Amino acid sequence: METLSKSLQQISSNYLTIDQLKDENSFIRILIDHLPDRIFCKDINCKFVLNNKAHLKVLGSKSQFEVLGKTDYDFRPVEIAEASYQDDLRVIKTGEKIENKEEYILDLEGNERWSLVTKVPLFGVEKKIVGLIGISRDITQRKKDLEAIRSKNCELTAINEAKDRLFEVLATDLKSHFESFISLSQDLSQNYHSMSIKKLQSLSLSLYNSSKNLHKLLINLVEWSALQRGEVEIIPEKINLHDFAEAVISEFIEDVEGKGIQIVNSISEDLKVFADKHSLWIILSNLISNAVKFSYKNSRIDISSFVESSSVKIEVKDFGIGISPGLMDNLFLFKKKETQLGTENEHGTGIGLPLCKELSNINKFKVSAQKNSGNGTTFSLEFTKVHIDNLKK
Repeated sequence: METLSKSLQQISSNYLTIDQLKDENSFIRILIDHLPDRIFCKDINCKFVLNNKAHLKVLGSKSQFEVLGKTDYDFRPVEIAEASYQDDLRVIKTGEKIENKEEYILDLEGNERWSLVTKVPLFGVEKKIVGLIGISRDITQRKKDLEAIRSKNCELTAINEAKDRLFEVLATDLKSHFESFISLSQDLSQNYHSMSIKKLQSLSLSLYNSSKNLHKLLINLVEWSALQRGEVEIIPEKINLHDFAEAVISEFIEDVEGKGIQIVNSISEDLKVFADKHSLWIILSNLISNAVKFSYKNSRIDISSFVESSSVKIEVKDFGIGISPGLMDNLFLFKKKETQLGTENEHGTGIGLPLCKELSNINKFKVSAQKNSGNGTTFSLEFTKVHIDNLKK
């Protein structure tokens, strides 16, 4: 009886151990199924033997039985599955873990997502590797947040560069314009009685040009400031490009007469676009001003149009000194750069062309520049399909 009693106690103890194991397995299963991270286990052939609920959901499966014995190739595109398989082999063959590796995947809807994956070898008896355990965490939102931060940093850098350039303009160009204006007016006020008519005419013309350049600078600064604050209002309307160009050209009568330049407007007389008149005036005015500045005396500037099925382009072409290659690369960027004097030593501020670029962007125009095969530069302003189609409405 005593022997039987001991045997029964031993059997009871064994059953208790089995029950404890069942409880432990149940506890572990409940634990991993309620973790937000995706947990999976693969055998030595890289086949799934265990997956928690989070991982099953990512695979598009409802139960463990749907996944058991399958591989990544059954759930992922080949190129993504192959990358995962190679990592699995590395862990199983070398025993080295892969920790916090960023992996690109596609979800069930085909959306791009990113995961942070750790894989460690799974050891069996005699410390032999029998598979691996993996933990995967979705970091898509974190990647988006980091990208947003990087984008914001780039914006802030650009804003700071623009601010620094603006301060530079205010500190140098405005100072230079005012000093010139003060010097000319002082000379006129103190010596007018002893000046010849020719000298007075020359001095008054210099004052006029100085004040006009100062006014143009201030206009560009105001426009640039409004752009940075997002206060530019775009109101598209039908515009006859030939007549519009004629009106802009009239602004430069004194400038072209002083240099003996002829501006030829060969834009088709019936060519129209649907665009914001104010933005277009600022852009075309700056392009013509640039052409006049770099044109030789007694030369010409051609303003022409080209019509294609889905676009309209106008070109402002001068035959002057052209733009040096070093300046051409950063021509439309608002940052500190070397400025080039005009043919009559005219100064530029470096604001006009970057302003043209930004106004073109918000109006969906395309502005560009290229060196002519001979002398001079050609600036192109292209109106896209939207500016043509809206004419028909």
